[in-house]
Amino acid sequence: MPTEVKIQLDNLHKQKINMSDAIFVVNVDGYIGESTYGEIDWANRMKKEIYFLVEPPKPEEEEEVVTKEDTEKTSSETNTGKE
Repeated sequence: MPTEVKIQLDNLHKQKINMSDAIFVVNVDGYIGESTYGEIDWANRMKKEIYFLVEPPKPEEEEEVVTKEDTEKTSSETNTGKE
């Protein structure tokens, strides 16, 4: 698809989202394509309700990463009595 046509379609979809109260994402087998991600992002920024055919997985909780520097800092603070 030519870039100009894709831009026009993306803009049309954004206008339709702006006119709606909510969007319904038809993500068969959980698949969401690049354009649909953009539309979900737009709907989210426009404070629209978003519903899914298949509920996407929740993002994993970010694990705290402890670096070598953190370990050395904690060790030196313990040895010197500093906090």
